[in-house]
Amino acid sequence: MEAVDVRPLVPSDEPDLGIPVGVGISTTKSLTKLANWASKKWKTKTGTVVDLVDPVKQEKLLRFADVGEIWGIGRQLKNRLQLMGINKGWDLATFDKKTVRRHFNINVEKTSRELAGEYCYELTEDVTPKQMIACTRSFSQRVTPLDGLRSAVSTFVANASRKLRAQNQYAACVQVFVRTSPFDTNGMPYATSVSIPLAYPSFDTRDLMEAALTGLQQIYIEGPKYAKAGIILSQFFDPGTFTDDLFAQPKRKNSEQLMAVLDRINLIHGRGVVRFASEPAAAPWSMKQHLLGKKLHNAVGGCDASEYMNRVMANESDLLKKLLNELQYRRSESGLIDIELVKGYVSSPRLADFYIRGLHGCGLVAVGDTFLDARTMLADRTQKTFAVPIQRWTDFVKGKELLVGDPEFGDSNVTRIELWPFDPATLAEEQLVGAD
Repeated sequence: MEAVDVRPLVPSDEPDLGIPVGVGISTTKSLTKLANWASKKWKTKTGTVVDLVDPVKQEKLLRFADVGEIWGIGRQLKNRLQLMGINKGWDLATFDKKTVRRHFNINVEKTSRELAGEYCYELTEDVTPKQMIACTRSFSQRVTPLDGLRSAVSTFVANASRKLRAQNQYAACVQVFVRTSPFDTNGMPYATSVSIPLAYPSFDTRDLMEAALTGLQQIYIEGPKYAKAGIILSQFFDPGTFTDDLFAQPKRKNSEQLMAVLDRINLIHGRGVVRFASEPAAAPWSMKQHLLGKKLHNAVGGCDASEYMNRVMANESDLLKKLLNELQYRRSESGLIDIELVKGYVSSPRLADFYIRGLHGCGLVAVGDTFLDARTMLADRTQKTFAVPIQRWTDFVKGKELLVGDPEFGDSNVTRIELWPFDPATLAEEQLVGAD
């Protein structure tokens, strides 16, 4: 195995950030956690990196470390272990495993086995979907009017629904709560909540927001100075595991596609770039962040990660001139600029992909592999690819057969449509090269 120097991963300006950073290496997860603890405790000696693969080093550190420093051993467990004479990590590693399980639980037994070198915990445990998603905030200043609470609740719903879609589930209930501060001696104390069931499970922000604002209207009263509000999504369903109500209001059309586009845009261009009208761009009640530390780029191998971040959009004015100015010192020996460098410099305008059957692309702008196929031999996709601006999407998709999932690779009767934030017809050829 090739040796890798991990020291460049540790930021040199740690004091400015205020977060201790260390790297621990060992044979089990529990020993790795212990090595990480040691790398931060003796960072001057270790250089913030501790290799705990050697069994001799493992025993030495375990004999020194208090049992409370072991990963998964909290204060109460520590006190109970000390009553049994287990004071150091080495005591737990060498203690009888059956006795540990009988007096505690299987997790403590696994930790004991891992400290002894037996592999028990996966590096990454399976993460089960959440059963509830909550988004709550204490306000930086008291909120009294209903409009202020509406903007807060709308923002909370947007954040929670994005998390709900990320785990591909639907919610059937929205709970809303508001309360004043229990520490306010002046003013009217008030705290209440309400749960609003949905007509059908949904992850559409519009459905969840409508339910939440309906609940807020029910529990709001004038007078109190509200210090906190929040929403909780619950009663989750997986896709295809619920039966629609025959008498309920019909679902919104193309809800999944719209939410996918919304999430894609906000992922590429920043959260909140596209938002609902009731979500404020800057809220007076938002949290105070005047003590927030400066943002630092992670450095890997001595290279600033920001070097590989996209810098401009494909419809940038004077794109070709800016490309040449930026990349002129990164030409190859033959004087050419690698196409991958160009792609790294130009941000892709593609917001989302859709597949449509029976569309032949008449009047559309060819992009992606279809654009490259007409000029190079770099294309590798069977389906034709065209771009449509988001402003035309609603009219464009009417009457067309959208496919669910990816088509078979050789199915040439399917057309791939990229959704763009601007009209691809406005781009010159060199701009289309950068966009692809």
